[in-house]
Amino acid sequence: MRKQRATEAPGRDWIVTHTEQGLTTDQMVDLWEQETGLRISKNAIYVKKHREGLTTPRRDDLIPWHGIKEEHDQQTLIRYVRQVAQEVQGKKPYGDGTARRTALRWAREMREAGRVVAYDPDYGFFDFEGDPEGMWGIVCSCPDVRRHPGVKRPASAH
Repeated sequence: MRKQRATEAPGRDWIVTHTEQGLTTDQMVDLWEQETGLRISKNAIYVKKHREGLTTPRRDDLIPWHGIKEEHDQQTLIRYVRQVAQEVQGKKPYGDGTARRTALRWAREMREAGRVVAYDPDYGFFDFEGDPEGMWGIVCSCPDVRRHPGVKRPASAH
C-alpha cells in the first residue's frame, strides 16, 4: 500500500525546532511521516528551511562536486568531507560527535600524507596523492580527475 503524500510542508515552528535540534533533512522527512502518517519530499523540507533562512549557501570550496550519483552519495569519503565541512562552517555535529572526531582525525591524516579526495562519476570518491585545493587542503575539484597528474587510477575506492 502506497503512503499518502503530504500536500503541505510542516510549519515554521516545527522546522525551526528540528533544525535547531540538528536533525538532517532525511531525519525530518522520517519524523514528519511518523508524526502525521504523511510522506513529504526532502525537497519540500529543504525549500521550507531555505524560506525560513535556516540553510547556508552552498560553498563550492567546501564540497566542489555537483551531480553526485545516488550510489556514491553515502560513501565513506564524502561522509567524512561533509563532516569536515560542518566543522568549517561552525555547525554542530550530528549525533554524539563520534563521526565528527573520526572525520577530523581523517582530515588531519590526509593533509599530513599529502592526499586529496576526488570524485569521478565512474568510480565514486577516492583519494590519491595530489595537490591540495579547497577545504583544508583535502579536496580536489579538478574537472576531469582522471587527467590530473597524480592520478593513475583510484588509489582506494570507498
